[in-house]
Amino acid sequence: MAFVKNNTRRLTECALLTAFAVILDLSSLIPGLGFITILLCALPATYIAMVHGMRYALASTAAAATILSLSYGPHEGLAYLSLFAATGLALGWLARRGSTPATILVGATIVVFISMCLNVYILEALVGIPSSERLADGIKEGLIWMAKEWAALIHSFGWTATATPPASHLASIELFMAAPLTLFLVMAFLVVYANYLAAALVFFRLGLPWEPVPDPRKLQAPKWLAICVVIDLLISTKTYLGTSGIPALIGANILFLGYAVVFLSGLSLVIGMMDRKEIFHPAKRLAIMVVFLGFYTLTIIAGALDSFADFRQLHQE
Repeated sequence: MAFVKNNTRRLTECALLTAFAVILDLSSLIPGLGFITILLCALPATYIAMVHGMRYALASTAAAATILSLSYGPHEGLAYLSLFAATGLALGWLARRGSTPATILVGATIVVFISMCLNVYILEALVGIPSSERLADGIKEGLIWMAKEWAALIHSFGWTATATPPASHLASIELFMAAPLTLFLVMAFLVVYANYLAAALVFFRLGLPWEPVPDPRKLQAPKWLAICVVIDLLISTKTYLGTSGIPALIGANILFLGYAVVFLSGLSLVIGMMDRKEIFHPAKRLAIMVVFLGFYTLTIIAGALDSFADFRQLHQE
């Protein structure tokens, strides 16, 4: 994949996109914009790596990380490098090589997974930054915020809903932090997949060559898994997992993986229904995806229901 551009335009684009990446990363500090950051923050690095090459992309991400570190502390710069920079660099480099969409998704997921593990297990020890604690606190804050938003939406229809997530869900985060490899792998895939989808929508409008996302409309969680997740949603405590030790760690990670599969099944349903309703405008599709990414409980319920109702009639094809 070849792109011919003069040096002035190349440097100007890289500088502007570096500043844009910093702004997007900082937007995660604004309540309600965290998921927009997840969807868009890797795009500048993806564009630079794909259009201008890895040398310029590495320089751009390094500059953005330096600005974030000097302004808000080294933890912010490390978080940007381990998640958004790694995602953008991997996506852009693989796309520039002409890799297939499946190869791009798998390769970028592996890169981001390794980057997240390095951030938590190596950089934490070398630099002394409590990355794992910060990540756990961030996940808890995200769950609390989404529970409040979900309750506000339910209340707008005259119904009642709890404005705080179950204490057992928050306690499960502590278990994940003891052995969070499954959590990191799922998070890496979700971030890569979301950014690949966002890149497909944005780059298509810019006229850039970008393969469409692999058909996600046929993903459907098995019924037994949907039943387990729904039962877990209805149970206020998770005493069946235990409170400590290896069984608790294994149970918590398996449970999280089950939630992730049903959640992805719900997103698959959303994408399939948008196609059926002929909602193809990139801005509208992106807005709908942001809603269902934010209200994760709604997406999980939709995925569980689809396992039985088969709204897309997958079993009739």
